[in-house]
Amino acid sequence: MKKWTTFLTLPICLLLLVSCVALENGANDPSGGLTAEQHVKFAELYEMSSEYEEAIREYKYALEEGAKEAPIYFALGNINIKRGMMKSAEFNFLSAIHLSPRMEYYNNLAWLYLDAGDTEKASLAIKGALDLSPNIRYVYFDTLGAVLLSTLSIRNNSETFTMILENKPHYDTEARLETLEHLLRLYILDGDIEMEDMIRDTINAIQWSR
Repeated sequence: MKKWTTFLTLPICLLLLVSCVALENGANDPSGGLTAEQHVKFAELYEMSSEYEEAIREYKYALEEGAKEAPIYFALGNINIKRGMMKSAEFNFLSAIHLSPRMEYYNNLAWLYLDAGDTEKASLAIKGALDLSPNIRYVYFDTLGAVLLSTLSIRNNSETFTMILENKPHYDTEARLETLEHLLRLYILDGDIEMEDMIRDTINAIQWSR
């Protein structure tokens, strides 16, 4: 499962509130006289309604009003992914990482490279996320698994998938099943029927126990 990370949690009802604030502020101000936070909220609303040009405009206004740069660049990267502008998205994610390295920035950069077929850069990017998150690094193992599967380096990758599985919390059933599915695909590609059967049995046992 592809796991792009975003920060869009804004309720749509805030659109009217922010609009009212804009009307009350100076009409001669190109940015509407809004604060950086208000521009970000507007941008999120535009993004949720797929109005990407407007969202980009609001994020740029937010930068002008002093918003933290790294989250804005990350948001712009996600928008450019949706617009199919991969080079711009790469620049945005790299800018965010340069300003403030975070797990989710590396994760989305890894998916960008993976979609572009650059497994070497994708591997480096997701390892950056893993290095930053020693306590919850299992969250990003799925991205690493996708990178490994894309390389089809089957025998070398089986040990890594086993390590991934061992790091998944036992209570996180969905995460463990997803990793087991990766392993299953690996052994199917390798033609290892014995290991394939063993993984299938493990998957079935987990599903029956849920």
